[in-house]
Amino acid sequence: MSGNLVSYFENLGTSTMNKGENPATWMLNVLSENIMVSGVNDQEDEPLDFAKAWENSSNKVDLQKQLSEAGETQDPNLKIEYDTQFAASWYQRDTLMAQRLVTIYWRSPAYNLSRMVLSLAIAFLEQYL
Repeated sequence: MSGNLVSYFENLGTSTMNKGENPATWMLNVLSENIMVSGVNDQEDEPLDFAKAWENSSNKVDLQKQLSEAGETQDPNLKIEYDTQFAASWYQRDTLMAQRLVTIYWRSPAYNLSRMVLSLAIAFLEQYL
């Protein structure tokens, strides 16, 4: 699959990928390049707009065709269905989220330090005021 991506970007005029180069790193470098293409009516060169290039590409049409075919040819026996929209009730979800937030705050040194300083400040103020 990365070969399709590489050939697509190279056909747009980007730099070629070196042998052994990480495709993800190469893609990020390519997206940061300033690629100039001929503008409207060939008057001036303008930067390549990757979104417009994708909209006008045959790759987009091919991908949409593949996706529509995949959606149409699904076997109904393999479809996963649930009785409800969510796998857990709202009470279970809220309980799990509350437990998660407590764990996050408890493990946060900044939160614990600020809580301790605030407790000491209140104790000091109550003792001497």
